[in-house]
Amino acid sequence: MYRLPDLMKMFDIPERTIRRHLSLGILSGSKVGGSWRFSEEDVKQYLDQNQITKSQSKSATNKVFDFINGVSNLKDKTLVSLNQPIMTEAKVKELTDFVNTLSHGFYFNISPHSNLQNITFIGDFEDAIHLTRLMQNNHE
Repeated sequence: MYRLPDLMKMFDIPERTIRRHLSLGILSGSKVGGSWRFSEEDVKQYLDQNQITKSQSKSATNKVFDFINGVSNLKDKTLVSLNQPIMTEAKVKELTDFVNTLSHGFYFNISPHSNLQNITFIGDFEDAIHLTRLMQNNHE
């Protein structure tokens, strides 16, 4: 299960956008103890909607171009962008949990593309290596 802050980080969108999507029926979830929870199926259905995927792809692309062109607030960082087979919910949670522990500034995004997922990370070199190793463990 994902929480609202998890979706905010995964999709790089503000809380008000997620709440608006909930009220419009674009996103489904359930309240548990007053907090929103989202299943893997809720997230998949949300991403399957064309407007969300296009918006996410454009946002991720803009962040990468800003970084490459030196316009990012993440200067002197390392860029990792990988396409890999769709990960399990447990693997996505493991990666999300890892980046949530980082104390350095970073950008992290996971977005689906056909039968692959694109993982983009901009951050500290050592953090990038650790994240890359976690992603490689997906194939073992």
